Amino acid sequence: MGVISLICALAAGHGLFLAVTMEVKTRFRMVSVHFFAMLLAALAFKMLHDLVVFSGLIDRMPHFLYTGSLFTFFFGPLVYFLVVSLTDKAFKPRWIHLLHFAPFLVFNLWRLPRYAQSGAEKLAVLRAYEAAVAHGATTSASWPDIMQHLVSWYLHPALYFGAALGLTRRWYAQRPKKAERPWFPLLVGGFLGILAIDLVQYCISQWIFDIRVFYFPISGLFKTLLVFVLAFKTIGDIAWPDFASRKSSVEPELSDAQIQDILARLERTMREKAPHRIPDLTVAHLAETVGVSERVLSRVLNQAKGVNFYEYVGGWRVEEAKSMLLDSGNDHLTIDAIAREAGFGSKTVFYRTFKRACRMTPTDFRKSHLEERASTESHGG
Repeated sequence: MGVISLICALAAGHGLFLAVTMEVKTRFRMVSVHFFAMLLAALAFKMLHDLVVFSGLIDRMPHFLYTGSLFTFFFGPLVYFLVVSLTDKAFKPRWIHLLHFAPFLVFNLWRLPRYAQSGAEKLAVLRAYEAAVAHGATTSASWPDIMQHLVSWYLHPALYFGAALGLTRRWYAQRPKKAERPWFPLLVGGFLGILAIDLVQYCISQWIFDIRVFYFPISGLFKTLLVFVLAFKTIGDIAWPDFASRKSSVEPELSDAQIQDILARLERTMREKAPHRIPDLTVAHLAETVGVSERVLSRVLNQAKGVNFYEYVGGWRVEEAKSMLLDSGNDHLTIDAIAREAGFGSKTVFYRTFKRACRMTPTDFRKSHLEERASTESHGG
């Protein structure tokens, strides 16, 4: 095994280790953590497949044959939903979201007979292919096959990566502190880079000459770099958000009286200063305003109210929006304007959070209230 193969193997192992760790640890309950773990695991498997194929180990591990396309329709939706879960803390997966992964399921069900072949059968197919190439058989595909390959392998994920990039740019545009999550473009850009490398290799191999012998070193090192950078740059932000500010000493447990005191101060702060109206409010900002540490505030919210910071602030913003929608003096304001006044950074987040809390959209809520008000005035007149 060469140096490049060894480095790629270490990166793949590192990615799998982190993915398993993030899923096993019970403290990692955020949706984004599960998406990130699945992404690392899928990328690590793809790296292992490429390593086995291009390092000549396929004879010893023939079951890896055909599995290079296992995640063809998986990476695109997964990267997109990871970005959604990171830019929208109120996001919760629903069954309908599984439709995005339907092509992945259908494709692999169609490929199942190939996956199920024995190692000997797969090796026989590989030997027949090598013999055909050795006797001068062309490896070029027909135009329909080429178009099908380009759509499934490149256009499909590119659309999702583009949508994820758009979400990232809009998320940044709404926040002055752009360094809060500086790795977002790195995440999407990294997968766009992998896509570009694969596309260039495919096109050159189809129409000029076969360069697959150079593909693994370039693609493998790029994926290795992406795994290591994502792991070390994002693991603290996604799975251990308090890692950088963690104190060496263990903070003592809070008594019931202390929890109630902190809750009272928190509620008073929310009523009097209305920090929830700040679109880019962070747990650090709110904790500093209340006069406690970030960890203490998060613990109090979790223990006393059973919610996290984003759910708590979102609740206040919904109540603020409801109050404004019920006020006849705000009838001239649009729904978007009310969302901004309440502290929501985007219309999508506002509608999703409001509907989850009130079982109706803000538009329906306002319409219902206007009809009720009109009925009351009519009877009163």
